[in-house]
Amino acid sequence: MNFLFNILIYLATILLSSTFGKYMHCPQNNSMCGTIVIESGFGDNAYSHNHIGYHGLWISANEYGNSLCVPPAANVFDSNIHALCDFVNDPRDDYWFAKHEFFKHGICAGGSGPASVYFNTLCVLGSELIEYLRHYSTFADMHSAILNSDVWKDYLFDVDLVNKQFLMSICSTDLGYKWIFCSV
Repeated sequence: MNFLFNILIYLATILLSSTFGKYMHCPQNNSMCGTIVIESGFGDNAYSHNHIGYHGLWISANEYGNSLCVPPAANVFDSNIHALCDFVNDPRDDYWFAKHEFFKHGICAGGSGPASVYFNTLCVLGSELIEYLRHYSTFADMHSAILNSDVWKDYLFDVDLVNKQFLMSICSTDLGYKWIFCSV
């Protein structure tokens, strides 16, 4: 019975979701919000891997939401980024991927910079969720686990059904120096 219920929840979410492209409203004025994006590994092509991992920390500014876009205090890209996170890419591509993520998304994430601070935030904040989801062997099971979790369900902002990613909402009220999971 529980299995059938989880399948129904999953299907309802698929049908009712505007998926991957929602506009985020930060819970407080003059604050920052965005998502930590977790790749399940069950997508196609570049999104197909043998393990779950981080994709990025994306600020919901401009067309994505009403978050402030605050440049980091030190807009420097350090070259030892790849050691910080369990990225899902081929290790040879980690440097390129990290550089892409920082200059596309990190430049609005505030904080003290350099890029290692941005990635440390991503890695530390997402580590508990990734560890929780490692125990599930399908995307549907991961999705159901989040929806049934007292810890994670309120933070699920969106689901990218094409690339099989989870977008978890995060907020900062101190210009990106400290981020927390939040419900938006």
